Amino acid sequence: MARKSKAGRHIDIYDGINPKSWMYAECIVDSGATCMLVPPTFAPFISSKSTSQMIIGGFTKDGTTHGTMHDKMAPHFVVTEKGNIPKAGQTSIIVDVVPNLA
Repeated sequence: MARKSKAGRHIDIYDGINPKSWMYAECIVDSGATCMLVPPTFAPFISSKSTSQMIIGGFTKDGTTHGTMHDKMAPHFVVTEKGNIPKAGQTSIIVDVVPNLA
């Protein structure tokens, strides 16, 4: 049963969920990208972790950096506006963890 939101807050959809088992994150999605890069804070949420073969250039002074981990992550998209309800839900994406990525 949905509750009414309190003044200045969204409906609390997180009641009863252990806060150590999820992480709130906002990110920019490039629909033309050929790979998804995430910072190390996402590592605990990646399943079947394998070594990344990713080499990334163009954002460090040293020239290139290497990904540390590669595999599947299953984020759940939560919406805060009724008009976006069709965009909510679970998905599965393949990611590479990149150190120093903000």
